[in-house]
Amino acid sequence: MMHEAAMHETMAPPRARRLTWADAGVAAVLGLCLLSIPVLVAFDAPPLALLAAPGLLLGLATGWVLLRHPLANLVVVLALSVFTIGYEKGVQIEEVVYGLYYLGYLAGWFGLRMVVLREPVARNSGERALLIFLVAVFALTPVWFLLGADFGQYQSEAVALANLAFFFPVREAIERDRRALLLIVGVVLWIPVFIAVRNLINYRELIAQVVVADVLTGRRVSVNDLVLMVGAVFSTGLASAVRSRVAVAALIGVIALCGAALAVTQSRAMWVMVVFGAVLTFGLGRAVQRRRVVVGGVLVVGLVGLAAIVLLGDELAVIAGAFLERLLTVRTAATSDISFMSRLYEARGALAYVRKNPILGYGLGNNYTYFDIILQNTLTRGFMHNGYVGLVFHFGIWGPPLVITFWVHAIREGLRAHWRGAAADPLAAAAGLSASLVLIAFVASTITANPFYNSDSLLVFGLMGGVACGAYARVRRRADALAAASQPPPPREAPP
Repeated sequence: MMHEAAMHETMAPPRARRLTWADAGVAAVLGLCLLSIPVLVAFDAPPLALLAAPGLLLGLATGWVLLRHPLANLVVVLALSVFTIGYEKGVQIEEVVYGLYYLGYLAGWFGLRMVVLREPVARNSGERALLIFLVAVFALTPVWFLLGADFGQYQSEAVALANLAFFFPVREAIERDRRALLLIVGVVLWIPVFIAVRNLINYRELIAQVVVADVLTGRRVSVNDLVLMVGAVFSTGLASAVRSRVAVAALIGVIALCGAALAVTQSRAMWVMVVFGAVLTFGLGRAVQRRRVVVGGVLVVGLVGLAAIVLLGDELAVIAGAFLERLLTVRTAATSDISFMSRLYEARGALAYVRKNPILGYGLGNNYTYFDIILQNTLTRGFMHNGYVGLVFHFGIWGPPLVITFWVHAIREGLRAHWRGAAADPLAAAAGLSASLVLIAFVASTITANPFYNSDSLLVFGLMGGVACGAYARVRRRADALAAASQPPPPREAPP
């Protein structure tokens, strides 16, 4: 009893939480929303207007909850990106709303750490290279407009490039919150799974509209192929390393789904990258991981084949023939394929501009002109398939070294997590390996698929870097804690 009384005496009394100005402002706005409902009813407002107040009320309440829970806010802002990774022309209303949300999130995150908390955002040379790159790109905005940048195109490219900045909150969350890695891995898998399901549904609708069988050979859904490749390669690395059999079975399903969706894109470069990722997993893994790669590969092929038989029916023979014909052209694609040759003309046209302005580059919102040998016409555009040439064109000779420095750093951190964390933190080790596999695959795929232009590829690039570096930071912290716990306590000094 005496012990309990002493314990209660030493406990600090609970302090009532004071109402801040932010709380009062939110409460006032929510109250006004509620009061507006009877006013709208009194003035016989249309039904849609009656939904405005509850909708605003729900939106403000949701926003306030997310602001109070930073990890949930990060997961939500990343997960909602799937609704803007589309293929419709023009700017959609959901893209505008989401753009404001994620730009506001990034501004708040960086502002809080740099102005209020005064914490360093970048902690090493690799992270500083990415931060310097992003700051320099946006600081040189007046230069890009002096070079003739189009305002609308600049906005689109700037909003897309800002996705790279998600590296910093993702890395920090994984390092500081034990729940973050599992949630972020879930988001990384959610994005390609959503896209795969959507693309396969659209593909089934396309072939259902075809009457002439020969037309089937040209049907495909060639959007977001790079993100689908990321989903397949990332899941391959995870499936080889995680311990749970249920998780392995689920990941094999993800690989099969992403593989099927990737097949209908007819993107040969991404097919090669998926195989390359499996080979890397086999080479970097241990004996049990190698067995999983082989068995998992057989299961994936079987699942995709079974799904094709069930879903495609009578059209399967024609589509499979076209797929095999496309697959057999991989060997000669670099020498005789007209689409590959067209990309060489594209790169040559961009490099002609680089020779005129090699130092600064042309930045965001500027285009180059080249002759397209497929369309037999001169085209003007800002996108190019070769990502390395794209970096030099847009950011001169200063941009690529910064990006590649960060790129190499992230690959190294992910591999370190894999090598050091197998015993201390299996999930971090598996995630670090998977992220490194994707980033290594990017090294080759960037020759024909630019990851530094569109918002979806920029987002997954930043995500992979954040997962790799965050996983190693978590492994290092866990290993240090285990080492400290295993040390014998210091000997007590003998009393005098």
